Amino acid sequence: MYRLMVGLVVVLSGALMTGCASSGNSGLVKREMLPSDDIDVQKVATVNKWARERGHTVQWINMPIKTRDHRVADR
Repeated sequence: MYRLMVGLVVVLSGALMTGCASSGNSGLVKREMLPSDDIDVQKVATVNKWARERGHTVQWINMPIKTRDHRVADR
């Protein structure tokens, strides 16, 4: 009976681990979550600093994008 219970626990544990491994969520950062070269980081830093000096915080929903001229100049 003991061997049957241990075997059942091992099989169930293996099934659960296999299910988690195949769920598709590797836990790594997704490409769309990485900062883009088009984000205007200077503007983000300036606005964050301005807000912090006044006791506020900024929660960016849509990050500011560089203008076409700045994108060309940075490359």
